[in-house]
Amino acid sequence: AALLATLRAGPAPMLVLFSLYLGCDEAAVAAISILFALLQVCLAPWVAMQLSVLTFAAKYLSQHRTRAAYDLLWTSLLLISILAAAVAVALWPLTSAGAGSPLLSIFGLDPRLAEALAPLFQFLPALVFLKASSGLLGSYLAATGYNGEIGAAYCAFHWLASLPLAYAAGSAAAAASGPAAAISALVRVHTAAWGLTAAAFGVGYSCAVARSIPRPDVLAAVGISTSDRAVPGSTVPPGGIPPGFVTPPRPAGGASPVRTRAAAAGEIPRGGRDATGSAKGRPGGPVVSPLREPLLPGPGAGGGRG
Repeated sequence: AALLATLRAGPAPMLVLFSLYLGCDEAAVAAISILFALLQVCLAPWVAMQLSVLTFAAKYLSQHRTRAAYDLLWTSLLLISILAAAVAVALWPLTSAGAGSPLLSIFGLDPRLAEALAPLFQFLPALVFLKASSGLLGSYLAATGYNGEIGAAYCAFHWLASLPLAYAAGSAAAAASGPAAAISALVRVHTAAWGLTAAAFGVGYSCAVARSIPRPDVLAAVGISTSDRAVPGSTVPPGGIPPGFVTPPRPAGGASPVRTRAAAAGEIPRGGRDATGSAKGRPGGPVVSPLREPLLPGPGAGGGRG
């Protein structure tokens, strides 16, 4: 967890060091520092909300309510979009007027600071959306066993690709147009890296959803729904089942539909016999599942009924 936090938070301070190394004046360095400070202020309310979202998602997953957990995360992504739109609306008076906006004077009276801040504020809404969404999806994927993939994505997109490209773009812009253009180039590459990170986490999350939730048409054939509403006549808890297991209600006076289909597919021999050749529930061997894994010891081993 400490390594992932370092990989995630480290690139922003590195950009401030790059601006100093590239010879940017104090106004440009102050501008990029103010940008990242405002970014943390905008993300502060979302951090508390993200903890609540992940807590409820873990609760739903522990109850095998996978659909409810995934719907919760998609709703959270919608809230992130609303947060980013609100930031964009709040910054519109600053970004529309450019360096001549009198509102920029609240950050300092130096006209060089206003000149450097005006173009940087255009990146703030995008950074809020990309960092918040990637943080939510990345935290979920890391908590469900994808720590290595999350760390590799941070290393690849930010430390191995973004920082060298940002330095090259900043040095070229500083030589051509000055310090204000240099910090804009640094932030532009940084925003693109977060865009790649959020896209990669979104694809990984979508793949995790596809693997974890069975197809609705398959479940409907055995009377199970992936929603949070119980199926009439079903004994399965509302909203879910453990991944990989389907336990439909047994019809009165009939065979289990799962066993019937498995026998038709050759998974279970017809005649009620398991993989060992003995009759199910009779002495002679363990009772096995269609997955060929022993579930219960045979009566000969335990002395009870199969």
